[in-house]
Amino acid sequence: MNGLNTRNPFGQRRTSKAVSVKAAAPIPVLRVDKKTQRQSERESLWCVCYVYAEEFGQEVVREAIMLDLSEHGGRVRCRSRAVFPENVRMRAPRLGLDMQARTVWQEGFDTGFAFEV
Repeated sequence: MNGLNTRNPFGQRRTSKAVSVKAAAPIPVLRVDKKTQRQSERESLWCVCYVYAEEFGQEVVREAIMLDLSEHGGRVRCRSRAVFPENVRMRAPRLGLDMQARTVWQEGFDTGFAFEV
């Protein structure tokens, strides 16, 4: 045999000729990096916090973990998927944080808030 069209042990043909494939153009990224949207740099941390929201006329408190914090906002992670209303109150006793906040984005278990000053 000349080795050009022999079968390997798995029954697939193997050739000694290289096959050239033209690479596709890269896919453009259409979203802006979240870091460029922020007003100030965030500090990574791990702190228990509480998010107070009004649902159906009653105040509901959800425990969460504060993951990022800056002077303008923060990111929290809840134990379950939560849908927060536009306006909430956030408290983190260990950090001395007690502020009104606006829900900016929600993705999975994480939520980003902007503090109302």
